[in-house]
Amino acid sequence: MNKLDLPLYPELFEKLTDDETAVLLTVSGGVTKDIDQLLLRCFAYAVTTKSSDIHITADKYGNHIKVRINIRTLKGMQYYEYAGTSDARHFENKIFTLCNIPLGASKHEMVAARFSMDYPAWWANAQDLKCEGDNPYKTDIRVQYQKTGNGGFSIICRILDQQRAPALHELGLTAALEAEIKKTITSPSGMVVASGPTGSGKTTLLNAMLKHLNDGTRSIFTIEDPIEYRQCGNGSITQIQVHGEITMAVSLKAALRSDPDVILIGEIRDSETMEIALQAAQTGHMLITTIHANGAPETFGRMIDLTLDKTKDAFRVADTLKMVLAQRLLPRYDKLPVAREITNSESLWMKENGAFVGDSIFETTATEKIGVFAVIEAIKVDHAIKKTLREPIFDSDKLYQLGAEQLQFETLTQAGLRYVENGTARISDCQTTLETNLSAGATESARTRFCREYGLTYQEVSTAIDEYHLLQEQNIQCDLFEALMNQKEKKNAA
Repeated sequence: MNKLDLPLYPELFEKLTDDETAVLLTVSGGVTKDIDQLLLRCFAYAVTTKSSDIHITADKYGNHIKVRINIRTLKGMQYYEYAGTSDARHFENKIFTLCNIPLGASKHEMVAARFSMDYPAWWANAQDLKCEGDNPYKTDIRVQYQKTGNGGFSIICRILDQQRAPALHELGLTAALEAEIKKTITSPSGMVVASGPTGSGKTTLLNAMLKHLNDGTRSIFTIEDPIEYRQCGNGSITQIQVHGEITMAVSLKAALRSDPDVILIGEIRDSETMEIALQAAQTGHMLITTIHANGAPETFGRMIDLTLDKTKDAFRVADTLKMVLAQRLLPRYDKLPVAREITNSESLWMKENGAFVGDSIFETTATEKIGVFAVIEAIKVDHAIKKTLREPIFDSDKLYQLGAEQLQFETLTQAGLRYVENGTARISDCQTTLETNLSAGATESARTRFCREYGLTYQEVSTAIDEYHLLQEQNIQCDLFEALMNQKEKKNAA
C-alpha cells in the first residue's frame, strides 16, 4: 500500500482547529498542490478528531464542478465547500494515486480500494494519540469511488484506525455481558454472531473479541471483504482479503486446511458461506462473524434462512451457535441529567417496546454530541433455546421469551434507556435509532420486571445484577434478590 509522505505537515496542520477548518477548506482553485494540501489537512483532522469518514462529493454545474467535503466527526457530520472549480477533478486523481490505481480507473462506474498513512510519532504524541515508542502512527483508509448521474463523482473514505480500536473492557459493556462474552469466545469450538445494519459497530465488536483472543497462544485466521483492522501479535495470524477468484468459500476451505483455533468471517452473506462456517464451528474451531438482522431473536431466523436445508440444518445451527448479539450505535452526550416527566408519545413507545421507567426520568440537557456508544442485546444459547431452534416451526417470540430471562440480556431499547438514566443518551435518539421490539411489548423481560417490582431504574437493576455476578465470579455466596433489595434500600436512603 502507498504511504503518504508528510514533509510539510507541521506547516499544514499548524492552525487546524474546529473553528478554522472551514477557512482551510477554501483554498483557491487552479493549483493542484492546494488540493493535495487540503486533502492532507482533512485526513489529519479526521484522525485527531476520531472521525469515521470523509465524504468527497462532486456535482457538475454547466462547465464547472462543485466539490463538497463532509467529515463525520464524533459530534456529527460537518460540511465544508471547496472554493475552487477548474481543478476539482484533481480530488479524484489524487485519491487514485494514493491507492496505486491507474488514473484511467475513473472511467469505471465504481472502484473499491485502500491506502495507508503514516504520521510521525512526535506529532501523534502531541495529539494524544496512542503511539508505540518512535514508531509512526499508522492508519488505513478504505476508499469507495463511484460515478454519479450528474457527471460528478462520490468518494467515501473510511478511516480505519487500529490504534484507537477499543478492547472488550473499553466498550462499556455491563459486567454480566462482558463476562458472558469472554466465557463464550474462549470455548474450544462454536459460533458467535453479531448482527445489525451497516455502520452499527459490528466489526469493532468482533475486533474487540479478536484482541481478547489474540494472546499469542492461539492460531487466528480472518477472512474479510475488505480487511477492516490489521491484526498483529506473537501468535500465528493469517488475514485473507476476499477478491476475484479468492472467494469467501475458497478462503474458508483454506482456513480449515490450516486448522486455526479461531476463525473470523467478516460477514455471512450466502448459503455456501453459511455451510462452511457451520462445518468449521462443528470441527473444533471458534468462529466469530456478522450477519444482517434487526435483533438478537431475528438473528437465529436469519441464520436458518441462509442454510442449505432449513429442516436438517436447524439442528446444526442449534448445536454450533453459542451466542448472538445485536448492536446499534447511539449519540453520546455530556452527563447533565435533569428530572422531567415522560410525554404521552414516549410512554406509548416504551409500552410498545416492553420498557418501564414510571412517570418521570432523568435525562441529559446537553445538546452537543461528543461521540457514540454501543447498545447491545445478547442471547446465549442454552438448552432451552437449543430445543426451540430444533422445532419444526421457527418461533422468534419464544426465543425472545427464553432470552429475556437471562441476566445479561436487555433489549436495545432497555439498554438505551439505561444510558438515558445515567445522563449519556437522549430518548429522542433511542426512538429514531432503535427498532420497535413487539415481542418485548408482549412479554416483559426479567430486567423490566425487576424495575416494576423493586421500583428501580434500568441503571439500578443493571448495577444490582453486575454486583451479583461479580460476587458469583469470586465464589462468594450471594442472592440476586438480596442485591436488588440492597439497591432499593440505597435508593430510598438517598
